[in-house]
Amino acid sequence: TAFVRERYRLAAIVTIAAMGAKEEAVVLPAVLIGFAVLTRRRETDAASATRQARGAVLQVVALVIYALVRAFSGAFTPSRSPQFYRLSFTIDRLASNVLPYADRSVTVVAAACLLFWLLARPSRSIWDRSRRRTVLFGCLWAAGGFALTIFLPIRSSLYACFPSAGIALAGSAWLDTAWSTAPVARRRRALAVGLALPLVLWQPVY
Repeated sequence: TAFVRERYRLAAIVTIAAMGAKEEAVVLPAVLIGFAVLTRRRETDAASATRQARGAVLQVVALVIYALVRAFSGAFTPSRSPQFYRLSFTIDRLASNVLPYADRSVTVVAAACLLFWLLARPSRSIWDRSRRRTVLFGCLWAAGGFALTIFLPIRSSLYACFPSAGIALAGSAWLDTAWSTAPVARRRRALAVGLALPLVLWQPVY
């Protein structure tokens, strides 16, 4: 949020905090810089472009600071990690992990979107620039979140938590758009089902 709102110093600070909390966050600078590059408009003025460049530099600085601190802290690094934490950038590793992780991160959001579509039957969605940006940001976040863990020999459902936030953002952007084009009566029906569903599923599923 800080990065998207161009509060770049705060964004760098919380990026360092995120990396200190969990190793997967080392991909955040790439995700944020990639989003800035992909959404940069041609008519962007020089002052805004300079701010974005500074924001990108601050993200790189945050990554360098974290790498130096970790290297001298005695914690695992890619070269010193045990075998089950060694990254293996192979097609076999990707193929064995992609479906289980896709299930853990996408299934619930996809089911919620499908259920809403079945209940509300919205007309063709009108995508404004803000919602398209949200979907793009969510997809980049999810891809970045899996960029490292999907190549680890050890598999954990915890590794799906970080990228799942991106999937939830993308799904919520679609639902927000679909909601605006659904008939009011069907919105109420979908809302009632959405509120009741977690309680109904509590015992048999959760």
